[in-house]
Amino acid sequence: MNVLLYAALLTSHISAIWCSPSSGSQTVTFSMRKLAFSTNQFGMDMYRALNITDENVAFCPFCIGSSLAMILLGAEGNTAMALRQALYLWGLHPQEIHMAYHDLISHLGLNLTPLEEMGVDMRRSYVDDNTLKLINNIYIQRHFSVHYPFQFLLNRYYNTSIYPLDFVMNAEQSTRYINVFFERNMEGKATQILSQVPSPSTNLLLLNAIYFRGTLDMNMAQVEESRFVGRAGERPFIMLEARKARVRYGVHEYLNCTAVEVPFRGGLISLVALLPNEPEGMPMLETRISAQRLTDIINSMQVKRVNFQMPRIKVKQTHGNLTKALFNLGLVDLFTPGYANLFGISNFGWLHVTNVTHAAYVEVLEAPSSASGHNTTEHNLSVILDRPFLWFIMDNVAGLAIAMGKMVK
Repeated sequence: MNVLLYAALLTSHISAIWCSPSSGSQTVTFSMRKLAFSTNQFGMDMYRALNITDENVAFCPFCIGSSLAMILLGAEGNTAMALRQALYLWGLHPQEIHMAYHDLISHLGLNLTPLEEMGVDMRRSYVDDNTLKLINNIYIQRHFSVHYPFQFLLNRYYNTSIYPLDFVMNAEQSTRYINVFFERNMEGKATQILSQVPSPSTNLLLLNAIYFRGTLDMNMAQVEESRFVGRAGERPFIMLEARKARVRYGVHEYLNCTAVEVPFRGGLISLVALLPNEPEGMPMLETRISAQRLTDIINSMQVKRVNFQMPRIKVKQTHGNLTKALFNLGLVDLFTPGYANLFGISNFGWLHVTNVTHAAYVEVLEAPSSASGHNTTEHNLSVILDRPFLWFIMDNVAGLAIAMGKMVK
């Protein structure tokens, strides 16, 4: 902790300047790319650990991972080792880890922040097309004292604080405070991130959320009487179509899937969809997908003219208790009183994480089409997302999966 504090004091002034949004650009370092890749793999593990089969899925691996990284600032011994292993942070020095998170957070802000040199109309359009909000808060029972170095580093690297609340005497008031905060910052899309009042034994609560609303850089029109074949069978669904669209297209033999990439307006982020080639191929795709294979298929795609159809993606989901999923990733001590080594946060020996809650709102909008689409007899590739598929919101600069999930209905 002392080494991290000394290094942070040395570098805080320099980093605060070059990460400023007004600079208009930021170098993506090796540590940032490595962290992005590690976060993607953590996301694949989390997706499998969630084990959601019959519902649409949406979550932000970076939100959940950065919450755990905040705890890593004050973790020691086996608890710190388990966190580094679950987050695939081997090979990075402790200070590099948190600097990489800091720089990625700044980078994401720059990606979706209009630059000063843009005209007023262009800046307004840029903001209207894509909105990204990432929220990460730590709440602690107010009776526990928190070490100053931990609070300093939390603010230094993650631009946040640890918030004391009373879950013993004022649990309902604390719950209302949390829910109102997240509802306001999620544009009203997370009305109750805490559906139940936390128990009086609550020590640490990690609450995080993503709000993403983006417009594809592709004119699309609604398809009449389209159908989506989900787990529960075939049923009517709103499908959007683009004829002879220029998209990046590829096929992965090992995953046995077809991939298509459509950029959002601005070109810095893209929607990547993986469609199993077989109607019952989703379980195999879910088992075999990894960060490396996602990278491989993105790098191998080529621009093609494609007749493309996709459903509207709009998912609002709250993962109220991620404890079991994180248990499956090896984070057992972190949630166990007496075993969690969090003495870098507080001297209280029984301090542990009580729960991790994540809320996600992801909406993908289409650019309005000026025509209903031309009928053509030319032979073109066709990609029709009319059955369950995986999707990723990719940062094209750092290679980070900002959000990921599955459409099944």
